[in-house]
Amino acid sequence: MTYQPSFGPSYGPQSGSAYPQQPPPKRRGVKRTVFGAIGLVLNAFGLIVMPILGVLLGGVIGAMGMLDAEAIDPSGGTFEASTMSIHYLAVPADAVETVTCEVEGQDVTIEPDTANTPVGVINGVEHVTVYTINAVGDQQVTVSCQGTDSLALSEMGMTGFFVSTVVSFIIPVVLGLASLVLLIWGILALVRSRS
Repeated sequence: MTYQPSFGPSYGPQSGSAYPQQPPPKRRGVKRTVFGAIGLVLNAFGLIVMPILGVLLGGVIGAMGMLDAEAIDPSGGTFEASTMSIHYLAVPADAVETVTCEVEGQDVTIEPDTANTPVGVINGVEHVTVYTINAVGDQQVTVSCQGTDSLALSEMGMTGFFVSTVVSFIIPVVLGLASLVLLIWGILALVRSRS
């Protein structure tokens, strides 16, 4: 007579078992942690690149206004000066060596501009910068120049430059803070899901 081998009671994961197997606990916060970490890495790169792009963009915006030169009387022309602008006096290229200018106004400085940047054509003649004028406070400034019979004024506004520079710093800082919050939130969720 043969007997079938007898095994003890089975406790494994069988269907109908008295102890069904539990699914592994779900790990929460993985996506938040990954996206937060990636955001911080990209933001570190953005903190370098964005300000450079902002300065370049602001410079281009300011320089575009500089190309709108207007003729003024070299013997005593007046214009409205602004604190948020740099004003350039320009003369024909052949008068660069002979021209001297004086300005009248309150807290106004005039300095030679050796770059001689072209600012436009006035009466068929290309004009280049010879002086920069800075004013403290919005005011009317009078300019008188000797050694030239043609004078042009151009203006480079600093408002666009400042706005683009500030915005280029604020955007990476805000995105960096958001990435840091996301990373911390994800790590806390991961720790809680393990306990």
